[in-house]
Amino acid sequence: MPMLDQHKSHLLSAYTAALQRIEEIRRVAMRGESPSGTPLTPLPGEECQQLLALLNLVSGQLHQALAAVLPDLEGGGSPAPLSATRMWVNILLRGLHASLADLQPERISRRYGALDQAAAAALGPAVSALLQELSRAIDELHRPPGRKQPPGR
Repeated sequence: MPMLDQHKSHLLSAYTAALQRIEEIRRVAMRGESPSGTPLTPLPGEECQQLLALLNLVSGQLHQALAAVLPDLEGGGSPAPLSATRMWVNILLRGLHASLADLQPERISRRYGALDQAAAAALGPAVSALLQELSRAIDELHRPPGRKQPPGR
């Protein structure tokens, strides 16, 4: 039985997220560049080299495992069709949506205890508005060409 599109999409999404996380870890360990922009002290030589070796092993084995089930993972050749671009935009937008959803005050309070009311009042509406915009953008990707809605609808 061939792999379903939703399986491919999920595998590519998880693979992309893992590679992005590995690259972030490399930047923190090697250059002291935190994801938030706060300068950090890089890891000392031997410790950093051990971590980089592990990250290389993880990314190599992950690539090998996924390339075995997703032949298009290798890329190369002529550009993929527009549908592939839309698929990647969809994957990345959904990842961004999931990240922003974790900023909802209710989620923060469930996981970490009650959030300060002022912070909840500031975050709640802003995060909700962003999630709505992202949902709209994701929906637009699924509309047939020529049937797009004007922005803000």
